[in-house]
Amino acid sequence: MSTDEGLHALWSDADGADYSALFHQDVHAFSVQRAVEARDVAHRVLKRLRGASPTGHDRLLLYAPEFVTWAACRKLPLDQLHRCERGGTDWHDLVHRTFADDVEETARDLVARYRRVREDSKKFIVEAKQIDVWLDILDPARTC
Repeated sequence: MSTDEGLHALWSDADGADYSALFHQDVHAFSVQRAVEARDVAHRVLKRLRGASPTGHDRLLLYAPEFVTWAACRKLPLDQLHRCERGGTDWHDLVHRTFADDVEETARDLVARYRRVREDSKKFIVEAKQIDVWLDILDPARTC
């Protein structure tokens, strides 16, 4: 699937074996496209936010971009992801015009939470791999 021919085979036959091996029967190609576009936007925003060399707790953006992306994507109307009807969510507009602001807000919020729950930390790359750190960041009640 990593060649142009493989990608063409995958996307040209949504009823084929390659597509069904990767995606559940209720996942449509346009849903995958929406998700990929949202991820791309999120990663562009994170790259801009972390700049040339992030320091301190801002390293969360460097060591855990998928975590931040996941958290930002939770703000999207995911119940509409697999729908394609007139008058529904304008995903192109949503992802390309307003989602970047959501990603930036989410990233700043998560870094601030990370700073609060691990204020004296100097082990950013190690902590980026520990689930309890992310649970603490996502659920401030755990650290009260």
